[in-house]
Amino acid sequence: MKVEAEEPWSWMLYADGSARFLSVVCGTVGLYEIDLALDAEEVAQYGREGVAFIARLAAAVMSAPGDFQLRHLEDFHARPDVRAAITAWRGANGH
Repeated sequence: MKVEAEEPWSWMLYADGSARFLSVVCGTVGLYEIDLALDAEEVAQYGREGVAFIARLAAAVMSAPGDFQLRHLEDFHARPDVRAAITAWRGANGH
């Protein structure tokens, strides 16, 4: 698992082999995250359009998080490989 891209305080994209996971910050007064696995079409679209696609997908999640709730991966951030990926990303990017 590694972090592939980030928009601070907005979203973070993870890669685990060919799989991609998106964590999106949602809410106004109370912040929470919606974590989801990209489906095959989303991965393909990311391959074609890059980070611009991820930014649009994250904006869609932020504007209607309930529409993505069924895709939410419970305890995603509790996974040791996710925590290690964030630590490595922050260290490499001076955060």
